[in-house]
Amino acid sequence: MYPAFKDVWNHIHDVLLPKYSQELNGVNIMSGPIFDNDFDGNVDPLQESSEKRARDMPTHFFMILTSCRNATLGPAECKGPLRARSFILPHRSNHTESCATGSDLTWVEDWLQLHVARVRDIELLSGLSFYHDRLLVAETLQLKTFIH
Repeated sequence: MYPAFKDVWNHIHDVLLPKYSQELNGVNIMSGPIFDNDFDGNVDPLQESSEKRARDMPTHFFMILTSCRNATLGPAECKGPLRARSFILPHRSNHTESCATGSDLTWVEDWLQLHVARVRDIELLSGLSFYHDRLLVAETLQLKTFIH
């Protein structure tokens, strides 16, 4: 992970996620790397050598925050519909995209909102599948395709 991005990643985890967790009465967080070196919006094929793959830097990182739509319940107690907020964050070596300078990271929350994505986009880019165990197909489709 690039050092400049690691500062942003740590700020998200140390400042923003606790804030969102409090606002939403708890969140389930799923995150990970994305490798889209050809920038086609789909997961890259596995490299011939797992050693080479280990050296590759992710092009992006994803984050999916899931909470209960009924804000009086936490994720563990939620029996009803869920709400998902998801992001695809470009993994860059500097902050030129945001025009940020210095160590003040107050701009990160606005930057995060510029990279809102559908869960389905994350599935296409990561090769993973989310929410496949939901009982109602309509709810699963809404979670995967709605941008919050």
